[in-house]
Amino acid sequence: MPAAFLVLNTRSVGWLPTALAVALIVATPVPWLRRCWALLWGVLLINAFVLFSVAVYIWNESTTVSLVTLSPFWKEIADALEYTLVTQMGISFSIPVLVWIAVLFRRQDVKTFALT
Repeated sequence: MPAAFLVLNTRSVGWLPTALAVALIVATPVPWLRRCWALLWGVLLINAFVLFSVAVYIWNESTTVSLVTLSPFWKEIADALEYTLVTQMGISFSIPVLVWIAVLFRRQDVKTFALT
């Protein structure tokens, strides 16, 4: 049976985006009820991102043990996705910021912050 030992840096793939999103949401000066809802949705979205990243990593690495056969085009896509989502750390900082903006801020907040 084919097998492979995969080494995944769980700190940069899972812990860092989760901790950053939680820190941004909790530190934002909005009412606590709104923060709690944002925290719930933010953690769910970050976990979906982490799950997608790990799935891409496993999908790309499964070609080494012939579990999946990819055409050269799809192999290049899989390599690029793995490099972007797993190898580089930049995505671990940018996705939590986007999630923070998406789950916490409303259109009215732009007017409020612009006036102060």
